[in-house]
Amino acid sequence: MITCVEAELRKIKDTILCTPGNLDLHVNDTVIIETANGLEVGVIKKGERVPRRDEKIEGKVIRLLTETDKKRLLENEEKAKEAHELILKKIKEFKLPMKLIHVEYTFDRSKIFIYYTSETRVDFRELIKELNYLLHVKIQMVQISVREALQIFGGMGICGREICCCIFLKDFKTCTIEMAKEQNIPLNVAKITGPCGRLICCLHYEYEMYKELRKEFPSIGEVVEVPAAETPDNTTGTKKYKGKVIAISLLKEEITIQLENNEIKKVPLSEIK
Repeated sequence: MITCVEAELRKIKDTILCTPGNLDLHVNDTVIIETANGLEVGVIKKGERVPRRDEKIEGKVIRLLTETDKKRLLENEEKAKEAHELILKKIKEFKLPMKLIHVEYTFDRSKIFIYYTSETRVDFRELIKELNYLLHVKIQMVQISVREALQIFGGMGICGREICCCIFLKDFKTCTIEMAKEQNIPLNVAKITGPCGRLICCLHYEYEMYKELRKEFPSIGEVVEVPAAETPDNTTGTKKYKGKVIAISLLKEEITIQLENNEIKKVPLSEIK
């Protein structure tokens, strides 16, 4: 029976399925993998299992990373730095509307990946011809988003922890100001914008929950009835007072209202009519 393991490749953390061969592999093992791009270094992220019918195996684990392999990796990093400077110089020469983000060789240096961001379509045919002549290696240009670029560089979020895209986040969903409003988050641009310059991804995490909770609450400005027991003038248990909703707390299930005598009261949602 064919089995597979899941591995992450390169800084961009592309995920592929690989056959483990006869190796006893564990999560976080660093290995050499044979892929369509040549030999690459990968990190095992999920242990051995049987692949589903709709899954494609794209690599084969050759061996665990050795001390000799580690030396090769250091050499590759130095060569990638040299290539980065050269590529940056050529981008400026050709005046291409792109920002170079990262340059990375495969383990066997048979191919080089050039990651970049751009607001427009870039014609880099002349650039590739020049780089082929200078570097003598296969070249793959990879356009990435600003969020993926940050995933390569890393950083800290306003929460004080490492940004989500460097830890676990793979799929980047569109976030909007409306999501911040729905969760009663102050619209302070500095606080709801991530290091990538886009709205922070965590706006999406609890959005649906807040959206469902809000259905149970009256709208801001709506006039509601409050039992007399919740008013300072409690002359009868059956009498009700009217008040205008001026704020709501979804998680506390509490509503702040302004009574007809202008007094401000906080009332549980269950007491509101």
